[in-house]
Amino acid sequence: MLPAMARASVPAPTRRLRFRPFTREDRPLVLRTFEDPAARRFYPDAGTEGWADRWVDRQIKRYAEEGHGLWVVERIEDGECVGDCGLTWQRLGEERVLEVGYHLIAAHRGRGHATEAARACVDHAFRVLGAESVTSLVDLENLASQAVAARVHAGRRPEPVLHAGFPHQVYETRRSEWRATPR
Repeated sequence: MLPAMARASVPAPTRRLRFRPFTREDRPLVLRTFEDPAARRFYPDAGTEGWADRWVDRQIKRYAEEGHGLWVVERIEDGECVGDCGLTWQRLGEERVLEVGYHLIAAHRGRGHATEAARACVDHAFRVLGAESVTSLVDLENLASQAVAARVHAGRRPEPVLHAGFPHQVYETRRSEWRATPR
């Protein structure tokens, strides 16, 4: 469990990005994030009836119960939404791990936004939430996400696992490693 003082906070803005909680009005944003075939490959249920509503409701519930979840990521310069990024608890075998996850709208991929946002979330996990470690669980076929995770977790060697019935790579940064990593 994370300290109570960390409840309902968002990561600090980065040079180009800011974070905010999802609201029920963000349903179209969720649909836009997962509308292209590259995103749907890893989220095949995206776009089905009620899926976006459940996605947003799940984040709102996470904020209330855990003090964090996925947050909407916007460009500071113009308020344009680029996708989402945040911290969620995931099951990894018998273990419960804190994961940094990210999903970008197709038009905003390849610009470093996922790496920048994920680094801010990892920093938030350690500085504000008091986490002992942060992981990234990445589908073995999602090469773009693996590249982001490798940058965020400072090139640490991933471990192969079976997660949700599919082969994944697990990247992990522990608090002691994070402190030693120059930013």
